[in-house]
Amino acid sequence: MAVPQIIRVRVGARLRFARNAMRVALQDVANACNVTRQAVSLWETGKTMPNDEMLGRLAEYLGVSRHWLLTGDQPEQVEPSGSAPKANDRSSPARR
Repeated sequence: MAVPQIIRVRVGARLRFARNAMRVALQDVANACNVTRQAVSLWETGKTMPNDEMLGRLAEYLGVSRHWLLTGDQPEQVEPSGSAPKANDRSSPARR
């Protein structure tokens, strides 16, 4: 089943946001993921969608969670026992 365009566009926007936050070029992401610069550009513009394996590579390289790339939401934080839960801050991408 094809991924709806709106999902591809939103994932692409989050990819671009994370890449720009790291101040890296398309080519740097492409090199890290062993794909072409054009492939990364197609993902960022929502024309195509990276597969599940590539989403994992992208998340790792960009320092964000796969969950954030797909949804824009931060996953629940698991706190060490005995500490108070933290407020869910949506102002920045979820860090791994």
